[in-house]
Amino acid sequence: MAAGAAAFAGKGIATSVISYIINKAFDYLKDNKKDAGLKSTKKRLEELVPQIQVVFDAVDADQIRDQSEALDAWLWQLRDVVEEAEDALDELEYYKLEEEVKMRDNKVSGSFHKFKGKFAQQFNHAFNTGSLKRLKSAVNTLDDAVSGVERFLRVLNQIDNNKMKNHRQVVASRNWRETSSLPPSKVLGREEERKVLVDWLTKAENSAPEQIVNNVPIFSIVGIGGLGKTTLAQYICNDNKVIEYFDLIIWACVSFDFDVERLIRKILQDVTGEEINIVGLNALHKALKKKLSSKTFLLVLDDVWNDQRVYDWNNLVRPLRYGKKGSKILMTTRMQSVADLAARIMQEEGQSLRLSGLEETDLRVLLNRHAFFGVNPDGYKNLQQISNQMAGKLCGSPLAAKVLGVLLNSKRDHSTWNRILASNIYNIEQCKEGIMMVLRLSYQHLQTHLQACFRYCSLFHKDYEFTKKELVYLCMGSGLIQYVADDMMPEDVGMEYLDTLTMKSFFDIKLRPRSRRAIKSNLFDEYYEEKYVIHDLLHELAHSASVNECNRVDRNFAGMIAKTVRHMCIELISPTVVEQISQVKKLRTLIMHFQDQDQAQQELILGKVFSVAKSLRVLSLITNSTCKLPNTVNAMVHLRYLSLMWGQKNMTHFSWFPQSVYKLYHLEIMKFENPRLAVPVKGEMEGVCNLVNLRHLKLSCGIMPMIPYVGKMTSLCELYGFRIQQQSGYTISELKNLKNICHLHVSGLDKVNSIEEAAEVMLDQKENLSVVTFSWSSSGPGDLLNLGSSSSDSCDTSKAEQILDKLQPHPNTCKLKIQGYPGSRSPCWLESLELINLTYLCLCDCKVLQRLPPIGQLPSLQYHYISNMESVDRVDSSFYGSEKPYGLQSLKVLEIEDMPRCTEWVGLDDENLFPRLDKLVVRNCKELRCAPSVPISIQHVEIHCAGLRAMPPLFVTSNTSSSSSPALSLSKLVISRCPDLATLWQGYSLPTLEELSIQQCARLSCLPEDSFCSLSTLKTFEIVRCVDNPSLVSFCSCLSVS
Repeated sequence: MAAGAAAFAGKGIATSVISYIINKAFDYLKDNKKDAGLKSTKKRLEELVPQIQVVFDAVDADQIRDQSEALDAWLWQLRDVVEEAEDALDELEYYKLEEEVKMRDNKVSGSFHKFKGKFAQQFNHAFNTGSLKRLKSAVNTLDDAVSGVERFLRVLNQIDNNKMKNHRQVVASRNWRETSSLPPSKVLGREEERKVLVDWLTKAENSAPEQIVNNVPIFSIVGIGGLGKTTLAQYICNDNKVIEYFDLIIWACVSFDFDVERLIRKILQDVTGEEINIVGLNALHKALKKKLSSKTFLLVLDDVWNDQRVYDWNNLVRPLRYGKKGSKILMTTRMQSVADLAARIMQEEGQSLRLSGLEETDLRVLLNRHAFFGVNPDGYKNLQQISNQMAGKLCGSPLAAKVLGVLLNSKRDHSTWNRILASNIYNIEQCKEGIMMVLRLSYQHLQTHLQACFRYCSLFHKDYEFTKKELVYLCMGSGLIQYVADDMMPEDVGMEYLDTLTMKSFFDIKLRPRSRRAIKSNLFDEYYEEKYVIHDLLHELAHSASVNECNRVDRNFAGMIAKTVRHMCIELISPTVVEQISQVKKLRTLIMHFQDQDQAQQELILGKVFSVAKSLRVLSLITNSTCKLPNTVNAMVHLRYLSLMWGQKNMTHFSWFPQSVYKLYHLEIMKFENPRLAVPVKGEMEGVCNLVNLRHLKLSCGIMPMIPYVGKMTSLCELYGFRIQQQSGYTISELKNLKNICHLHVSGLDKVNSIEEAAEVMLDQKENLSVVTFSWSSSGPGDLLNLGSSSSDSCDTSKAEQILDKLQPHPNTCKLKIQGYPGSRSPCWLESLELINLTYLCLCDCKVLQRLPPIGQLPSLQYHYISNMESVDRVDSSFYGSEKPYGLQSLKVLEIEDMPRCTEWVGLDDENLFPRLDKLVVRNCKELRCAPSVPISIQHVEIHCAGLRAMPPLFVTSNTSSSSSPALSLSKLVISRCPDLATLWQGYSLPTLEELSIQQCARLSCLPEDSFCSLSTLKTFEIVRCVDNPSLVSFCSCLSVS
């Protein structure tokens, strides 16, 4: 197994990469007249590269298994020499960047001619004596290694031609299969198991007196990996009977690492919804006991492996005993021994359900769903017969059915399906191995670059939830996304990698909609939180495929770190581990979690690593104590990704990166998180602009405004907290050359010197721009966190209007916030059809603005927030646009607040102005007497401190039920401090209303009983400080609350 698995990683260099390096290397050598005698070498290499691909394609075939050890050694030798040549090229590129930076700075300082000759002489000397010699040597070594392919070609030539032809057909289908698609699937079968679990969980406890300390009953779902234990548990947690029975449903994924403090933090975080930074077992026990007291809870412990450490089990369950009687634990595990131990610890007769394989009929449905996705199965009767036979070979595993189905979907022809049916990959007694063979087959059908990205994920623990950006940035930094075409962003290529792997079922997506509050306040986040998770079996596959390439060192690690390792994640640091990693010379990724090491120990460890790991691309450090990188970090000339983050424990501060970091010209991603918000002194930041390849700069709040000349970092994609100042290095002109900018937050626009200066920025030409915030008169370094203190009177009105006109965003912009704008009119581009992709618009603190822009012209707008518009006295029909259909056809959320002079918001007769509106909030509009109509489908209405005499009219579409009481979709209705409001909607039923609150509405004399008396779904109800009248008394007496 080891040799075969290692071969997967050994062939981790695609032949396209080899060809690129060969061509690039000879270009360098030729340009510098160092290619003498190497022309024949180039020709030979070019001829042998296609032969290398033939061997790569045959690596996983049974035909050359007897050559596995020799093949493994050659593959690693080839990879070593290719990466050596790549490093030599990268070093030459580094010196070119260094030259450009120094020449640029000398030119800016007026001493260009003085230093140009001297520097060029130094550069050429270094070029000729060092890097070029290294490159030439690497090319010769590459030639020797590539020649080794001929030995394996002779082996392949002896193999039956028909077998190889069939094998090549399978290989040739790789690219075509990349287009296969995988939809989310429903849960199939398991009805009997679900009933057993729901009945047990919701069974009432006996009437014995309540105890202060209880033994919590536990039920275990036991079965091998890939059978759907977790899916069944998730299904149970969303059952209505279960939801109604428990006060709290808590989910904690345990996995291999049975770390009690970590698990209790997980449980607390799930209960509170907040990040838990409590340190120490005693404090965690007290906190959890407090949260669970008087609560009936269901705790789900998913994927538990600990069947030995009794002490840890006791520490975990101790605070659980203080929950209310009726609390229960549901656990999933692969081992019955875990279930037995947990039951003994709880001193209960534990229940368990041994999960068998999914019924063959259900597996057949699941397999066919994926195999025939996108087509009509009735058109493939012959293939249905084959797939029905395959279902019997899937060992009852839904995961295997899903993965195989995607594989079959990629080529729907009779011969391919029969070949897979005839394969012996399913006929293995051990079900787990059978699944692994299915998964490995899909892995082999991935292209080389996707295999590399998938293997890279083995660095992280099981059930780790990746964000899309996190994984893409790591792949970029480690060199797994290479040689991108000029018209593409590497981030986009990385996203494509992830999307393809997801469609191929190597990732599952956990999609969580963000709260409306988060959408409003976190402008730069997506509307949905996407987390990528690798299933257990697939994680095992990644681990086996990355042997000797990727290592994860944690408490479960036992073994030696191979010298061939390229990528490491170290969570448990010991002298032995430090000694071993200091021998790994080919290391490209180092993710290290410092626990109890002090600053001196950390510097010593990093110094040892830096002295040998000269090829390092990714350095990510998480620490619990003061950390300072050693100055020798500047020797890491290949570094692309540098991150220094705070861990869990309390600490004083970080030290800012040493000045030598500013010589890492290849750096693309740089992160620095300081928990104390300690800001470096100003002089420390001046060298940041030397990082000319930097694309992503994520810093603690308050640091970004101190960095001058950000415009020199022309590759920058995100710029948060840029504050314009009237001094060199901080003017708006710095934005001019940021051609890749995607996210832009700029404040201090009142400090723009001239209209011409604003025009030169040319935001409308920056096609990657997606999110923009414009702000005037920011209050200081904290303005990124608190932008509510801006004033509109510190900038000339006419000048501000002309400046904003010139700052027209690109039509691709999706989100826009304008704050503190001191103009009296809207920018011209907001009154046209330019921003057709805008989905989010926030206008706040624009105190001089006379009228709202005609946002009915924005067809994609979904979220609109209007705040603190003191001069707007009326919203007229121009707001809805000048062309049919009038209104905001895509709008979901409309929030209006602090418009003290606005008296009227007109509608349009017979027009459904907001057909998709889900939420309406009106706050602090005391003079507002009327509002436009809202759709009958609206779900959330809040009106606070407004002068409305009646509720906004309801627009009823012609296809709405013609019953006497049309049903509203309203789930939440909150009204407060509306002294002139006389009545609510009449003649409508409210079958879905869950929350009703009415406060301080003195004139509200009528609550229609036909609408409000039968509220079977109501969960929260309050009437506070409303006048005492017979109508309200009658209403309260007949109200039925669930």
